Amino acid sequence: MSNCSTNCGKKAVLKRPKTGDVLCKECFFEAFETEVHFTISRAKLFTPGTTVAVAASGGKDSTVLAYVLKVLNERFNYGLKLVLLSIDEGITGYRDDSLDTVKRNRDDYGMPLKILSYKDLYGWTMDEIVAEIGRKNNCTFCGVFRRQALDRGAVLLNVDCLVTGHNADDIAETVLMNILRGDLARLNRCTAIKTDNGDGIPRVKPLKYTYEKEIVMYAYFKQLVYFSTECVFAPNAYRGHARVLLKDMEKIDPSVIMNIIHSGETLKVHEEVVMPTLMKCSRCSYVSSQTVCKACVLLEGLNRGLPKLGIGKSSKAKRMIAEQNNRSVSDENIDYFYQSQMFSGRLSQLIAVVTGSLTALSDGMQYGWSSPALSVLQSPSSPIKFEDWHMVWLENLYMLGGFIGLPLTIYLLDKFGRKTCMLMAAVENLIAWILLGTATSIELLLFARFLAGFGADVNFVATPTYIAEIADKQIRGRLGSIIYIMMLIGILLIYSVGPFVSIAASSAIGASVVIIQLLTFSFMPKSPYYLLVKNNVEGARKSLQVLRPADEVEDELKEIAEVIKKENEERGRPLDLFKVKSYRKAFLIMTVLNVGQHFSGISVMLMNIHMILEDAASIISVSTAAIIFSALMLISCIVSAILIDKAGRKFLLYTSSFLTGISLLILASYFAAKNANVDVSNYNWLPILSVMLYAICFKWGLGLVPIVMTAELYPTNIKALGCAVADAMYIIGGGVSIFLFHALLERYGLEVPFFLFGFCCLFIGVFSIFVIPETKGRSLEEIQQMLKGNSITDTEKIHLLSSTGNGSYNVNYE
Repeated sequence: MSNCSTNCGKKAVLKRPKTGDVLCKECFFEAFETEVHFTISRAKLFTPGTTVAVAASGGKDSTVLAYVLKVLNERFNYGLKLVLLSIDEGITGYRDDSLDTVKRNRDDYGMPLKILSYKDLYGWTMDEIVAEIGRKNNCTFCGVFRRQALDRGAVLLNVDCLVTGHNADDIAETVLMNILRGDLARLNRCTAIKTDNGDGIPRVKPLKYTYEKEIVMYAYFKQLVYFSTECVFAPNAYRGHARVLLKDMEKIDPSVIMNIIHSGETLKVHEEVVMPTLMKCSRCSYVSSQTVCKACVLLEGLNRGLPKLGIGKSSKAKRMIAEQNNRSVSDENIDYFYQSQMFSGRLSQLIAVVTGSLTALSDGMQYGWSSPALSVLQSPSSPIKFEDWHMVWLENLYMLGGFIGLPLTIYLLDKFGRKTCMLMAAVENLIAWILLGTATSIELLLFARFLAGFGADVNFVATPTYIAEIADKQIRGRLGSIIYIMMLIGILLIYSVGPFVSIAASSAIGASVVIIQLLTFSFMPKSPYYLLVKNNVEGARKSLQVLRPADEVEDELKEIAEVIKKENEERGRPLDLFKVKSYRKAFLIMTVLNVGQHFSGISVMLMNIHMILEDAASIISVSTAAIIFSALMLISCIVSAILIDKAGRKFLLYTSSFLTGISLLILASYFAAKNANVDVSNYNWLPILSVMLYAICFKWGLGLVPIVMTAELYPTNIKALGCAVADAMYIIGGGVSIFLFHALLERYGLEVPFFLFGFCCLFIGVFSIFVIPETKGRSLEEIQQMLKGNSITDTEKIHLLSSTGNGSYNVNYE
């Protein structure tokens, strides 16, 4: 490159996009900073003694703006007090990393930093909002919330001015967008270098005439640290189309950016055009042109579970109610509208879930089958020659069937769909029951157990997926718990009838349950999500017509399509589980919890409860004790499901682990004393007490929390893979624990395996306290931050005082 255009004698290192001049670094810095200073001086943006908040995102614009303001403030003695204000939208993989850059800027530039989050201000993160609304309209929420969040932050910091990093490209894009939309009100003010929305804190744009390319060059040659990743939700933004158009025109004529800005500046609104009148929002006191500001309208839709009504439909809902009632719209009217929409179509969802979960009841019977069947198989009248080692394989082949079935299940789920896989699992379960009821050889019994385990894995992967994809989000958690409650009912059922009837009779009961599912669930709709994945739009529409109110079908179709598109764009790789720090920790936690579930002895207990109680010489009949045991597990699971969002995952987990461990150690101590020929006749009540305490304490936390946390610890792009690996760890843990139990039992007696299981529970309790984060009330972004090792303090709830009006923001932040 030639010499610098300023004749300074140095070699030029760049060509300015704005002017075409070739400059050395030093001259470019001077030209860049002088232009920004000229913009500030000519527009009289600041006065001495002003406190200025820099809207800091960690990107190139805000980083350069903060740096240049610091330089100019010192060079020209502006007399400004500069602070950084950052907004955490709660976008995993984007804002969490950019905030690290902002914190570094704080340290490098010596500016105080204040971070406000959407979660604290509105009770929602953008990850959660996108999960509700889809990716088509998410930028509407983010734009409205971010603008208001910055204003609230400025009020909280008590600053005199808020500066943003909007550059010339941004402003030109905005002019184009407003022209394309025909938005006269915004077109009239979008080129203003200084704006005031009526709250007394103006916004200014010192980089208004600075080209984006020159900002990048300045940051590069100054070696400024900034975050350059695009927002994961931005590709679908309307602004992107205006940006492409602008860049295409810039290639032809770089001056087009300034020309568009000057055109916007010269536009005048005709006097006859009535512009909106600013007022205070009746709910939060934020300045708005409506009685209820846009942020409150959007938030209302989110909190009521119908986010679509926040985009264009909220006013429609109000008009509908007003027309029907011929009166003004009150909150009670709106409540009625929302609730009537909310409960439409849910009966069909409930029927589909209950009929689809009947195989889980059968799986529960299969899970607990070996315990009551043991005494029958070992009796002299048994038609099958049965040896002790056969029991080990009857239990382990159930787990082995699940492990081998896992990779095939994942393939079948995508190949044939959720509903088909659920019906396939039912058929496999039915065949297993027929074989168990008619078997005359140990080989048939072993094959039946393998097939039952295979079908159970297919069912417990396909059914939760099906439920998640057909259920309303407001009842998804409750519907999702039905499958696990069904399984516990199945265990209770086999314990109740197994000891009193033949194997053939109990098998007939299990087969009857499966036949009922095949006869009823066959008529239920398929997953609309799966149908759209297979590009069967009409099939998905017909499915939603059964599962949703008629007026929600088309919007739901669009939402599902957006989710599928996002998942295709952000699908994680298997190696990410080990390369990404937060994923590694999630993998460690889920491995410990899923393996730990079985090493707390649950599979051993469920499959051998009758044998364990017989050896303990229980004070009540073994069959009765087994029924009480399973009933207590069912009750404890239901109570825990109610409390988990109130008491928290971590509390339930470590209290459950410690109490479960104590109950197992008491049981092990009893067996140790008994095998050491100590007289324990006065303590024969102790085993039954320990076992019942175990039933309550295990399902209190260890039996439920890992299921919940599996979906919380992994972000969307890696969730499917993470859940599959967690399922594999669960199955492996079950098989190993069963094998180890029988090996230790044969060599040492019952006390050794139960001592092992007890100490494993205590380890999980300690692990839960020191390693596992509390995810209750946390957004996905916050959970990922905790997994990365970044501390998250409890930010105070923001109840800002308004500078005018009634003096308070009455937004519900809970």
